[in-house]
Amino acid sequence: MTDNCIVHTSDTLDGMPRIAGRRISVFNVIFQLFYGMSIEAYSDEFEVNKEVIIRALNYCKDKVCIGDNPKNFCWGCTLYKYKKKETFEAFLKRQGYINYLGDDGILENGVVNILGDIEDFREEWEGEDGWSMAVSVLEKYNFKQNS
Repeated sequence: MTDNCIVHTSDTLDGMPRIAGRRISVFNVIFQLFYGMSIEAYSDEFEVNKEVIIRALNYCKDKVCIGDNPKNFCWGCTLYKYKKKETFEAFLKRQGYINYLGDDGILENGVVNILGDIEDFREEWEGEDGWSMAVSVLEKYNFKQNS
């Protein structure tokens, strides 16, 4: 790994890139900031300093994770499903969501209930291009982008 602020270990967050010493995925940083949380609010709520936030943004923007080859890419990023190489239906079966279609839109797995529309859940599984989101956040805050 090229950045000691960003790590991945198979026993934490299922091997996703994360902030060192924390259970905060790189995508969590990107997602929260992209969808409106301010840097100051994120820093306060998650106790992460601005430098680490910027490094997480650049790590994602530059797709460093591809070279790092983590056990898994971040849940929520489009790279996640490509690493798993499985269909949405296979994902549901592997997770135990075998009886997932119903008129009420509730996914059931004995103990776990996920409320919502199945297509919304599919969109979440398909993910978003984290690196594009990271570029937008870096531009929004006028942070220096590493190249």
